[in-house]
Amino acid sequence: MRVHDPRGFEFEITVPNLLYILENTSSIKGKGFKGEFVYGWDGKDLVLIPTDAPDYKEMKQFNEIVHANDYIKAKELKPGATYLTKDKQRGGLPLLI
Repeated sequence: MRVHDPRGFEFEITVPNLLYILENTSSIKGKGFKGEFVYGWDGKDLVLIPTDAPDYKEMKQFNEIVHANDYIKAKELKPGATYLTKDKQRGGLPLLI
């Protein structure tokens, strides 16, 4: 599907991307999509992501956490607690005696 950017250029998106956009935004007949969008990549495909989409909000929040440079020092870790890695995997610390 061809999409016209208001800045004066066109690009192509996939049909699944178009369906995702329509699922998360409104469109105005003769005008196009309503809302704000960001460009992203899904593998080799350029995708248009609505900023109101739940996936975008989750990605933005995760990126803010990753890039905040808030690191937990080893002495701050609590035995038996569960922590999330930057890959969103759960990991617990074994209790060492």
